[in-house]
Amino acid sequence: MTEEERQRTIMELERAVCKPIPKRKSAIKKCECCGEPLVDGECRDHASYVRMHQQALDKIKKQYDYRG
Repeated sequence: MTEEERQRTIMELERAVCKPIPKRKSAIKKCECCGEPLVDGECRDHASYVRMHQQALDKIKKQYDYRG
């Protein structure tokens, strides 16, 4: 078995066994309410408690939509 065949076999086995690496999400986070980019983790139009409430609503909505 040549080195090329050996490397090809190893790559094929890795692809068959290993899970694909998930892609990273966008580094720029956005406000959950308006979709504007966050500046220092804050939205100038929405307070943090409003954004957290929206996150909770979205999470609950996603759970019910999944069951649907």
